[in-house]
Amino acid sequence: MVKKEEKVPVIKKTKRFLGCSEMQNISDIKTESFERRSSMEVTIGSRLLGVAITIFILIVTIKFELLAYTIMTAQLIMSLPFLMAAMISNSKIVNQKTLSSYRVLNRITSAIASAFLFNTLGLMVAKYVSFAIGILFFLVFILLLIILIFIDLDKTTIENKIMSEVLMIILMIALGLLPALGLYGFWGI
Repeated sequence: MVKKEEKVPVIKKTKRFLGCSEMQNISDIKTESFERRSSMEVTIGSRLLGVAITIFILIVTIKFELLAYTIMTAQLIMSLPFLMAAMISNSKIVNQKTLSSYRVLNRITSAIASAFLFNTLGLMVAKYVSFAIGILFFLVFILLLIILIFIDLDKTTIENKIMSEVLMIILMIALGLLPALGLYGFWGI
């Protein structure tokens, strides 16, 4: 009777990095990569959440009139639950299975939260500091997002780019640039 050969996990030699052992299973490396990336993105999200809360508290305590414009206030306040959803979904991504489950939610909530937060900053600059600098902020930001779309573009990344960069561009134009230009929702609403 011939025995079937047992599959031995593929072992890859790795350099010693951040306390990793000399030899590691490839699946362990992927899991560690997901965990490192996930924790890094949660850290970035928590810092953005801190910025949003700080801006809100400063506005409320120093000059409440800054919240008189619904479009700024709504975006600032709505960025908070989207940032929380992005951070929670990021913390759930630890392997390939959870990546496929949470990545779409994460990309969409991150894009919406970031767009809302940056729109609030741009609208405040356009309204209270300098109209020209506020418009320049939006134009440069949108231009950089367009450039990011075309860097390393292939079929596998096009879905991710549509979910994040294109969504951010649409939100920044519709809820940031156009209101800053006075086309709707900013000067008096």
